[in-house]
Amino acid sequence: QYLPQVRALEDHRSLQALWARSDQQAMQDYYDELAVKHPQNPDYQYLRLRYLESAEQISGARLLIANHPEFYWGYRLLAICLSEDILAAKPQSFADLPSKSDIHLLQDGLARYPDDDDLAMALFLLHLESNDLASARESLRQVQDPLALTANWQRIHAFTLAIKDIELYSAKLPHLISVYIQQGIIAKEDSLAVYNDQLDNFRD
Repeated sequence: QYLPQVRALEDHRSLQALWARSDQQAMQDYYDELAVKHPQNPDYQYLRLRYLESAEQISGARLLIANHPEFYWGYRLLAICLSEDILAAKPQSFADLPSKSDIHLLQDGLARYPDDDDLAMALFLLHLESNDLASARESLRQVQDPLALTANWQRIHAFTLAIKDIELYSAKLPHLISVYIQQGIIAKEDSLAVYNDQLDNFRD
């Protein structure tokens, strides 16, 4: 009885998360059917993709962007999947298309949605994989979300150290420290000392 009343995309996303815990296949079948019934509706095409394997999500996201370039969630799906595959060292998922093509797609998305940290972080990782350090630096500059930075801190630290950019490192470090304070890893009163210690270690 509840299903026909679901209209908003965010409500569908919440429903999928709950339904997948109890019966993911039934959930997938339902959204597959919706996508077939509404082939021009980007919401249903996106929802159909969300719980598929990574390679299927990526190829589907590319098609979704091509058919609906104004649709935000197509770009976000592509960004999240590529980022997860890079961090999991699974390049085979996007080996069928040069990463430059995905970079162009995400750059188009970031031009449309310039404050989106997921898109900027994915571009940082893709540029890093392509060894385009200048572009990686510019993409990293755009990321402001503390959780996104913390989740990728190991690569960010190694990257900024490799290019010897203490200014960029010091600009991102407070975001990491703020998350660590919230998580109880460090005490608030120790934050300045931790910040200075990290900068000293960076210089060394």
